[in-house]
Amino acid sequence: MSESVKCVRDIREFPPESYRLPGDGRKWKRVCTERRMLANHLATYANGDGTSITAGVARFVRETGMSRSTMFRRLDDLSTLGVLNRHGLTGERGTARRSIDTSKLKLPGEAEVSEVSDSGTEVSDSQSRSLE
Repeated sequence: MSESVKCVRDIREFPPESYRLPGDGRKWKRVCTERRMLANHLATYANGDGTSITAGVARFVRETGMSRSTMFRRLDDLSTLGVLNRHGLTGERGTARRSIDTSKLKLPGEAEVSEVSDSGTEVSDSQSRSLE
């Protein structure tokens, strides 16, 4: 596989359900579809390992058709999921330098990793994140 498209190939296998957040309401499918679409779009700007996304929000807005405010909400959602990381700016007034981490996404039906809490009870991975 060509290294330059590895990130795109890795991220496109995840369905919209993989982008669901606990606070998503009854319209979660539309929101998750937007998150997935944006993650796939960001991956086209990334290196094969998911790093060095330096395109700006104005470009993403123009290319995806999302409003600027929705774009920022979806970028924040992807950061909350742990999929999108920010690594400073390209210059003093430059665009944000971002990277994608596909290891944070789970396929639907994938078993959650369980841990034993300090009290000796078993908690799922999602429960342990909420305890932190």
